[in-house]
Amino acid sequence: MRSRGWLGMGAGGLLLGALACTPEGELTSAPDVDPALDVRESQLPLRLHAQGITAGSYTQVYVATNANDGNQATYWEGAANAYPNWIRVDLRGVNSVNQVVLELPTTWGARTQTLSVLKSTDGVTYTQVLAPATYTFSPSANTVTLNFTATSARYVRLNFTANSGATGGQVSEFEVYGPGSTPPRSALTQLAASSHDSQSGMQLEASSEGGQNVAFIDDGDYLAFNTLDFGGGATSFEAGVASAGAGGNIEVRLDSLTGTLAGTCPVPNTGGWQTWITRTCTVNAVSGVHTLYLKFTGTGTGGLFNLNGFKFSAATASGGDAVGKLFAGYQGWFNAAGDGSPNNGWVHWSKNSSAPTANSNVNFELYPDLREYTPRTARCFPPITTS
Repeated sequence: MRSRGWLGMGAGGLLLGALACTPEGELTSAPDVDPALDVRESQLPLRLHAQGITAGSYTQVYVATNANDGNQATYWEGAANAYPNWIRVDLRGVNSVNQVVLELPTTWGARTQTLSVLKSTDGVTYTQVLAPATYTFSPSANTVTLNFTATSARYVRLNFTANSGATGGQVSEFEVYGPGSTPPRSALTQLAASSHDSQSGMQLEASSEGGQNVAFIDDGDYLAFNTLDFGGGATSFEAGVASAGAGGNIEVRLDSLTGTLAGTCPVPNTGGWQTWITRTCTVNAVSGVHTLYLKFTGTGTGGLFNLNGFKFSAATASGGDAVGKLFAGYQGWFNAAGDGSPNNGWVHWSKNSSAPTANSNVNFELYPDLREYTPRTARCFPPITTS
C-alpha cells in the first residue's frame, strides 16, 4: 500500500472534449525565472482582461461591448431615466482585484457620475466594494481611477445612479486591475503541478526528476491554477504521471470544480511511483484566460497516481489547404480507328469524331486548367491502359 505521494507536471492550454491518449516521452523541467524580473513585475498593476461584459440596459446603439473594445471613442450608455443602470465584466475566473479605471471619450466635456462598485464570485451574490460616490470626469483625459483594498472577484459590477451629462450611466472603457505580483501564466508552457494556487487532499514530495511532485492523490482531489492564458486556443493536454497503483483519470475543467469539462485524460499504472511517463490527450479548443481545475477520479485505494507537471499545446497544421476537400478532375482518353479498342473509331480528337484532316490542327481540350488553383495540391494517378 502506498505511503502517500505523487502528482507532477505544469499547466498549458485547454479545450473541451473527450481525450485520445498516447504515452510519449517525459516532459522537461520548466526554465528558471529571473528573480529580478519577478520583483519588477510585482511593482506594476496587473490588467485583468475581461472575457465577457454585459449590462442591464443600453440606449440606441451604445451597447455594453463598446466598454471593452479598447477604443475610448466608443461607449456604453444605460437606458434613459431608468436608474440604477449597471454594467458588469466577467473575468472568467476568481482573481484578486484592487483597482477599476473608467474612461469616457476624450472629446467630451466635463461631467460627474454617481456610482458604486460591487463584486461577486458566482454572479448571483454581490457585495459592495466601494459605496456610492460622485466622481468627476474632466477633459482631456476623462479618466477616473478607483482604488480599494484587494479582494477576490470573478465579476465586477458598476451601479450608476446619476450623470450630470446624460440621462444614463456612461463608460467608454471599463478596466479592472489586480496586484501585480503574479502576472497571468501561459497555459501553453510547461507548468509544475507544485505551482498550484489551491488544492484539496494532496501533499508534495521530492521527485526523481527534480523539484517536487504532487502525491497521495485520491478520488475527488483537485488542483487549481488561477489566471492561465490559453491565448488563441489549445487542443492538446500533456501530463507527466507515475503510478504503482490502479491509476485513474485527470478531468480538465474551466473556472470551477464543476465547470466546463475540457477533457478527461486516463492515467495507467506505470510500474512505480517515480516511474514517469507523459500522457498526451486531445481536448476541445479553449482560448482566453481561465482558472484551471485538474480534478482526479478513480476507484483505486492507497493513491491513484502522482503528477509532476502538465502543458497545453495549440493544434498544428497537418497538411495543405486541400486536405479534407473534394477535388474533381477530368481524365482525357482517346481512341483511333484500327487501334484495337472497342470503339474502333476516332474519339476526342475532333468535334465530330471523324478522322483529323492530315497536316491540320487537332481540335481538342482537357479540363480542368489547374492554373486557376493557387495554392493547390495535385495528385496524379497512373493512366489506365488496355491490351
